Amino acid sequence: MTDAQPVLIEAAINGGTTKARNPNVPITPEEIRADALRCFDAGATIVHAHNHDIRLSGEEAARAYLDAWAPLLAERPDVLWYPTLCVAPGPREKLEHVRLIGEQVPVRMAAVDPGSTNLGSPGADGLPEGNVYANSYADVRDAFAMCEEQGWGPQLAIYEPGFLYTTVLYQRRGKLPRGAMVKFYLSTERGLSGAPFGLPPTTAALDAYLDLLGDAPIPWAVSVVGGDLGRSGGNFDHFGVGCCSPA
Repeated sequence: MTDAQPVLIEAAINGGTTKARNPNVPITPEEIRADALRCFDAGATIVHAHNHDIRLSGEEAARAYLDAWAPLLAERPDVLWYPTLCVAPGPREKLEHVRLIGEQVPVRMAAVDPGSTNLGSPGADGLPEGNVYANSYADVRDAFAMCEEQGWGPQLAIYEPGFLYTTVLYQRRGKLPRGAMVKFYLSTERGLSGAPFGLPPTTAALDAYLDLLGDAPIPWAVSVVGGDLGRSGGNFDHFGVGCCSPA
């Protein structure tokens, strides 16, 4: 019998979901605040939330997040939370709103995507079409540098195996910012907007990621994009609730 390890639950409460897809998704500051508080009260350690418009950047994005989070953090300053990246031309611009938020309320984590992939939706013929979600090696280096400067623990979305290769290399070279955590995003055929990416939600896919992770002492978690971890068809039972820290 092995010693039990602590489990941290992260609740990602809205993402890019619209009211048309799910009428219960929290979009307004009041809804986000209420939903986040319910998650914390139910045992969540971390809450990740988008604002109402990912296209906002800089001061506009910061104000939108503060509308929801400043009142909550005034009441509970010790909770862990972090916003998403915004749509902007470079890594520092994508994270500038987080820096501005941190001037007014506690922020100890930031999203970083350490690689590139194709993201899209089905075209008229049913085949995927869309764009390259690009984060160059220089972008990743700059994002990590900003995390070091601001004291943020990077929360790393792993869309493709190459994202994890890069992360592990930073860890082996002693350059991965403190507090880093990886999230293996396993994709159903539906993916984010109707097109799959990366690896499927199976035990074999998770094993492949864990093989790449090796003995790197980086906490990890699993998410099924476009599906449910418990109903994905993969047997994740022997991984507990789908997350652990190998350290």
